[in-house]
Amino acid sequence: ARRRLRKARQAGFRFERWENPDWAVAHAFIQSARARKGLPLSMSAAELRRLGETFPDAVAVFTVRVSGQEVAALGITIQLNARVLYHFLPADAERFLAYSPTIFLNVGLHDWARANGFGLLDLGISTRQGVPNEGLLRFKRHLGAEISEKVTYRKAWPVSFS
Repeated sequence: ARRRLRKARQAGFRFERWENPDWAVAHAFIQSARARKGLPLSMSAAELRRLGETFPDAVAVFTVRVSGQEVAALGITIQLNARVLYHFLPADAERFLAYSPTIFLNVGLHDWARANGFGLLDLGISTRQGVPNEGLLRFKRHLGAEISEKVTYRKAWPVSFS
């Protein structure tokens, strides 16, 4: 990971927050990366735009760009509270996989979260249809992440108290 991070830096990769993102472009980038990996995208372009426009102070798009232009990786974050920043929908461009731009993105997010007072950067779930994705878990561990349990609450109606 350190070697690939160094390689990306030497190639001129830059981490930045995308101010006033084009939500349709961000969604298309994410959708392309997920299709390449055979993964579904559970959020439409309209839903992503609505999320970003409804919560502009909590939802942000971060990118890794080459020469300040072409997007090599992209991720969406949601500020869950003053302490927790949640990273979801990470995506990368196939053309830059040799540089592992997702590593560069996660390091940038970690540094940004720390500089902005967050105590926890949540890298999201590591399962596919409820089954642990061992490769993704290993990748996150190599970045220094700690594995934690994901708790899901489900509303069950009608409720009977008898």
